Amino acid sequence: MFEVVGFYKFVKISYLKKNQKVLLETLKKKNIRGTIIISKEGVNGTISGKAETLNSQLTI
Repeated sequence: MFEVVGFYKFVKISYLKKNQKVLLETLKKKNIRGTIIISKEGVNGTISGKAETLNSQLTI
């Protein structure tokens, strides 16, 4: 079954470009789709995919 998950977290993020690239590659491999905004202030997103895959990725 597919699920949609919305999330945000205010946290200082370093190395924005590197983290964006790693996250994009990881989510593509897991067939997770959506929009994620990463900034120096934190992260905000809405993603969808198989429930078990989303649960494992959101714990990162």
